[in-house]
Amino acid sequence: MKKKVMMLGMTALLVNSAFAFEYNLVPGKQILGAYDDITDMSVFQKSCVDYVYTQIGNNIKFYGVRYSADYPPITELSRGEGFIVMTSGSCNVTVPDVTVPDDTGIQFNGFTYHEVHSPITNYTWLDKNLGATKVCSKNREQYQSNQDYIAAEKDCFGDYYQWGRDSSGHEKIINGTTSEIEKNYKSTSNLFVTIANQGENYGDWTYTDNRANRAVEWGKTDGTSICPSGFRVPTESELSKEFRNMTMSSISALNLPNSGTRSIDDGALYAAGIHGALWTKDLDKDYKNYPLYLSFNNHFPNLGTNVNFTSTHASKGMGVRCIKSN
Repeated sequence: MKKKVMMLGMTALLVNSAFAFEYNLVPGKQILGAYDDITDMSVFQKSCVDYVYTQIGNNIKFYGVRYSADYPPITELSRGEGFIVMTSGSCNVTVPDVTVPDDTGIQFNGFTYHEVHSPITNYTWLDKNLGATKVCSKNREQYQSNQDYIAAEKDCFGDYYQWGRDSSGHEKIINGTTSEIEKNYKSTSNLFVTIANQGENYGDWTYTDNRANRAVEWGKTDGTSICPSGFRVPTESELSKEFRNMTMSSISALNLPNSGTRSIDDGALYAAGIHGALWTKDLDKDYKNYPLYLSFNNHFPNLGTNVNFTSTHASKGMGVRCIKSN
């Protein structure tokens, strides 16, 4: 089983309401995203913010509070646009009078999503995991216990997909399980397949595919797979670039939840509040052609954030965050 480990720091949190959104800033460098348009950059004045900047490749724009720099100025930030702040302390920055945008977002399978743009890679992602009904408002370390975190943030966890499987209903935690392996990788059953009685197919939910077809399915961008039109399941490389060589984590920039995983043994939810996991569409060619996923935890602020890529059984249930295809 392959594992790649990276140590990352923490970043700011975002709290939003119908009329305003608030950044809870901590000392140092933080990677953020605009919840809605920020048309008045003076909201960062009279705060702990030293300066704000955006960077795409070698193109840098700058807004100074306590410092100045010879770069083109930032006059506004668009909804979903990534930006970076440097602070000299802790404070809250509130952007008032947020209005609901006229657009209805991306409607797909009964859920509404919006686009967010990574300040690290400039990739465009959905704003939440598939099946989530809200964007996460706080990270795990803001709660005293896993139970408090789950009670407040469970609606941002989303669904738990078995790797390569369509949106058949199996991904819903409220649906049941079966120990009978699926005979077709295009199965429409709404039951989550556990590992019992699988024999040589141990750890997989179907025996009719060597996983290559399922990797192709999850790479589709025409809206016939699990992601909306124009989006697909990300690769290991794309997720890795969100974290590589960064001192601040994309976990908060993309509002990734510590949603846990669904067990291959009995379909029970495991480790919610302790760690998060996202599928990639890639296979580990160095280890049994198992599918690869991103695993992280970010509720131990004194220890940093652990992020790694690991290969595992396709029967495990995990979250999916779709990326826009270029």
